[in-house]
Amino acid sequence: MDANLTRADKVLHADNRSIFQALIDGQADVMITDRIEVRLQTRLHEGVLCATMPKNFNRQEKAYLLPRDEPWRAFVDEWVGRMLAEGQLQRAIARHLGED
Repeated sequence: MDANLTRADKVLHADNRSIFQALIDGQADVMITDRIEVRLQTRLHEGVLCATMPKNFNRQEKAYLLPRDEPWRAFVDEWVGRMLAEGQLQRAIARHLGED
């Protein structure tokens, strides 16, 4: 992304949760993040923060990072697969984002 932001003053936050207050306080102009975080933060800061761009820049899959433990990994893989197949993941995301 740095290659595309050649004229911006970029400020990296060690904890990305701090950027939202910086946006609200006028200390930052924009945050580039994933759509789920944008949806959540615009809900939490309704009327103060807003989303832009109707589509994502790119598609990135999310993943779990676990300690090396094959039985645990197999269990988590099976659980995530079941949640995806049953639509539970999308319902959980919608519930946390306050969507119908």
